[in-house]
Amino acid sequence: MKEVFKVKQKDGTIKEYRILFSYVSKNTKKNYVIYTDDEYENNRLNVYAGVYDKDKKIVDIEKDEEWDEVESVLNELEEVEYE
Repeated sequence: MKEVFKVKQKDGTIKEYRILFSYVSKNTKKNYVIYTDDEYENNRLNVYAGVYDKDKKIVDIEKDEEWDEVESVLNELEEVEYE
């Protein structure tokens, strides 16, 4: 099943995003979500990350340590995909 969500952009248009996966961090106990708009830039799929807040809304990741963890998870998944 394809999980999608829509976001109203500043210009009033609606953009659809597809959730690739989510996980709960052992370090922060936060629930992170990795998603895409299924568009490509420089032959690479646009991939975004956020964290679910208490209201289950996706909000920006603010701490460098959290970004480091998300990047590490993405790198691990990329390695598994190409094995």
